[in-house]
Amino acid sequence: MVPIVFKGTLNRFLFAEYIKKQLKPALADDDILLLDNSSVHTSKLVKDTLKECGINYMYLRIRRISIRLSFFGRF
Repeated sequence: MVPIVFKGTLNRFLFAEYIKKQLKPALADDDILLLDNSSVHTSKLVKDTLKECGINYMYLRIRRISIRLSFFGRF
């Protein structure tokens, strides 16, 4: 794991630089980077940077789970 600390909000430019300078050197050729569907992670710049760096990546398939809460009696 390669942590990143920064002030402010993560954006595609900051994440692309992080990929090039910190993440790429830390990953083995057969590693797979798992990303969620954040707009930063799915941006064209980040996808192009991952391809340029030869990093294997996948997006997590997150399903919306509907939870029904039932309350019985009074509290």
